[in-house]
Amino acid sequence: INGGDFSYIRTLGLNANGNGILVQVYGEGTELTINDGYFHDNASFAPGGGWGALVYLNRGGDFEMNGGVIEDTITNKCTAFVANAPTSIVLNGGTIHVDQAYGKGFDALFCGDVTIGKDMVITADEDAVIAMLDEGGELEINNTIQGGTCRIWPALMRT
Repeated sequence: INGGDFSYIRTLGLNANGNGILVQVYGEGTELTINDGYFHDNASFAPGGGWGALVYLNRGGDFEMNGGVIEDTITNKCTAFVANAPTSIVLNGGTIHVDQAYGKGFDALFCGDVTIGKDMVITADEDAVIAMLDEGGELEINNTIQGGTCRIWPALMRT
């Protein structure tokens, strides 16, 4: 994605499966790269307990962000993005604001190899929880995460 305004997208998951507001990247070898764009005022709810993030990385899909803004996302579980299996998340640049989700769960969930570059700005609501799961991947943070709570858990505590 090299630009554009992605706003007022609404999705509803009817079971326990996850869904991405913007996209679900599914399986090893699949990837999404955001170079620019404005992603705001989007919403996803999964009454059956699924995740409803802006970007849903499922079963090992990879995500890279080099620019753009993600903010004002409303979900019942995870507002920014979620990775439910080890993956590669590279955040080189841009801005992500992690809003507090409406319901149980994390507000941003990372799993696998995660790199947060020095040009990446991550802010969070005061009560937001950013979870990083230790699945044997590598975590490299070269900038600060402002606001919220950042927690790193071993894989066994995933539930």
